[in-house]
Amino acid sequence: MGALANDLDVRLSTMTGVIDQLEEKGLVERVDHPADRRSLDVRITPSGRTRYRQAHEAFLSHLEPLMKGRSAAARRQILSFLADVIETVETWRRNPRKASS
Repeated sequence: MGALANDLDVRLSTMTGVIDQLEEKGLVERVDHPADRRSLDVRITPSGRTRYRQAHEAFLSHLEPLMKGRSAAARRQILSFLADVIETVETWRRNPRKASS
């Protein structure tokens, strides 16, 4: 839970609430940590994996029109731009008061 919260940059209490909701829906399950009996791991269930795959495919189908008919170079340029946007947002999240250079 702590690792998930850290990776997603949310509070542990927020992550616990999200996992509680996903667990109630049968999308994830808590399992004993193999090396630390005080800890739990969170594992996606088969139902959760199916739901994730469906959402991922739906997302990609919305991107397809953006890429359709564009050259490989144009697609690389779009992806490079999006990577720059992601980096800018992540930098801002780490320090929203400092202007990027």
